[in-house]
Amino acid sequence: HRFEKPLRAVCQHVMVIDDLADRVHDCDVLLDQNYYQDQNQRYLGKVPSHCRLLLGPSFALLRPEFKTMRNKVQIRTGKVNNILVFFGGVDANNFTGRILDVLISMDLKVQVNVVIGQQHQQKEKIQQLCVQHSYNCHVQTNQMARLMAEADLAIGAGGSSHWERCCVGLPAIAVATAVNQISITNELSKLGGCLSLG
Repeated sequence: HRFEKPLRAVCQHVMVIDDLADRVHDCDVLLDQNYYQDQNQRYLGKVPSHCRLLLGPSFALLRPEFKTMRNKVQIRTGKVNNILVFFGGVDANNFTGRILDVLISMDLKVQVNVVIGQQHQQKEKIQQLCVQHSYNCHVQTNQMARLMAEADLAIGAGGSSHWERCCVGLPAIAVATAVNQISITNELSKLGGCLSLG
């Protein structure tokens, strides 16, 4: 509210995007795209009474290509032929490398697409592993919607990727890679929207 209140002098309406629900806001609209069992209670006493709350995944901030791909996606049969590995652009704890080690040790006869960001600290090592094991490595790709639509299973981080995967109906094994992803990943796992590894 310390940053939002001064905006009243220069604009007619204030909109806030939040997913922590741990502070007071001075806003007219608040968007929290995440699913929580108690989502209607989370902002009680934290927003003005006139504030319009946009809560839940139906308000997820997704790029238009996800909606386009959603309409093209085929129903998955359950057989896994294509695995997508994506732990966000930075992946500071190198979950990508850890999962690659597991997949390599399993010697699966499936297509593996690995997505990493340009700034990934182990970028060269991951690219080498992908070449050695005939995996596809995508660096800073703008094709996430297509890669998710083509995959049979995703292994990746919680956060906004949950809603991208759900949009295209992609089953996922998810890891909460940040504290603010833990409850979201656990709630989604209870609904069957992913399998949480914690």
